[in-house]
Amino acid sequence: MSGTLVDFPGSRETLRVVIAGGGISGLAAAHHLQETAARGDGPRIEIRVLEAGSRPGGLVRTESVAGLVLETGADSMIAQKPAGLALCERLGLGDEVVRLDSPRPTMQVVHRGRLVDLPPGFALLAPARLRPLLVSRLFSWRGKLRILAEPLVPRRRSPASDESLRSFVTRRLGREALERAAEPIVCGLYTADADRLSVAATLPRFLELERTHGSVVRGLRRLTRAHASSQGARFVWLRGGMERLVDRLVAALAPGTLDLGARIERVHPDPGTGRWCIDVQGRPASQADAVILATPGWTAAELVSQADPSLARDLATLQYASCATVHLLYRAAQVRAALSSYGFFVPRTAGLPILGCSYVSQKFPGRAPADRVLLRAFLGGALDPDVLERSEDERIQIAHRTLAALLDIEGQPELARAHAHPRSMPQYAVGDRSRIERIGERLALHGGLLVAGSLLGAVGVPDCIESGQRAAERALAYVAAFRARAARIARA
Repeated sequence: MSGTLVDFPGSRETLRVVIAGGGISGLAAAHHLQETAARGDGPRIEIRVLEAGSRPGGLVRTESVAGLVLETGADSMIAQKPAGLALCERLGLGDEVVRLDSPRPTMQVVHRGRLVDLPPGFALLAPARLRPLLVSRLFSWRGKLRILAEPLVPRRRSPASDESLRSFVTRRLGREALERAAEPIVCGLYTADADRLSVAATLPRFLELERTHGSVVRGLRRLTRAHASSQGARFVWLRGGMERLVDRLVAALAPGTLDLGARIERVHPDPGTGRWCIDVQGRPASQADAVILATPGWTAAELVSQADPSLARDLATLQYASCATVHLLYRAAQVRAALSSYGFFVPRTAGLPILGCSYVSQKFPGRAPADRVLLRAFLGGALDPDVLERSEDERIQIAHRTLAALLDIEGQPELARAHAHPRSMPQYAVGDRSRIERIGERLALHGGLLVAGSLLGAVGVPDCIESGQRAAERALAYVAAFRARAARIARA
């Protein structure tokens, strides 16, 4: 198997690490392997990323159309998660990072057919600031009093057990907090069902706030006061689009590392050598000292189904929802509603056919001409599984009609683009934290086999980067220890 060789001074030995999947997690793993190996002393290491598709980057993709910058997938990164920004700096993208910060309300929620500001300081599920909650038009006085009473709600007796988003929020903050804020925001971000979404798998810090402070609201307020002086931008983005990160990652890898159109059929151990065999469609079989699976769950399950059926079953358990995005461009004069935020979320109770909308031209200056308004609507998810059965034109018309009613838009869009994302959004259900733990236990039985990305709960670009880097560290530690043991046996 040919690949990228990273030299270590004073050694002729070569170790091989294969990464299945060329999305952000896989590329980050390869880059970290290359960086770490180049700095250390030890054997030579061969790195290979096998990607079945024709392009790297997975769901991170940027298109330029008629002078517009369109993100078909992730459009930004959470600034408080350092892995994304740190990687951008190491790749020389620091000058292209733009910090999104504004005194205006960041998002709105559809309430009774109108757009209402989310109270400033509302952190997904609960308020970190009380005054904005008191003057908010989003909640009734009954709902506000129920949220304010949250510190009086006893801790759950079994804090280690999992529960759904609906259960957690209604238990601690009440029904209005769920239906008017937590459900549209969190389930909009995860394209999920509040009845099934696991708090332990997706929002563990809120469980920790309940455990350590006895109250989510009290804990958020204490954290806000403690970090008030260090508050900065919540989100960052790349001026040329998020695919700039993919391009720079690929460019930083040594020639021959990334292999597109390489569809792996099976990964299985070789009892004779203790290494891993990789069967690639239409190619001779090859071997590696370590394999990192940075693929969706169902793909990883197929690859290891013969090597470990129990592991494969747990990998296949993770469900994915399909979704779609629709970009719409209008003349500024066509949009008669004031765009006073960066976009809005849609509650399940609103009965609308979209999950939310991002005001791209408001949120990301330079993405559209000054006299145009660029919007991106989100459709599908767990509660609309048939979204991709509709035609592209149908999805565009659904988005346009919904936005026209909410934003008082006159006439048709000047430009429309729809993008489909089949089985793209992992759905972390109640109990999935246990599933992830079982995967770790099974992997521990197979030295040199690792996973990264959504399989371990990674959602968003920084989490995927960190997941890939952790897998790379473990792969390096394994191959170094394995070869050291082999050398001792050979000398004995």
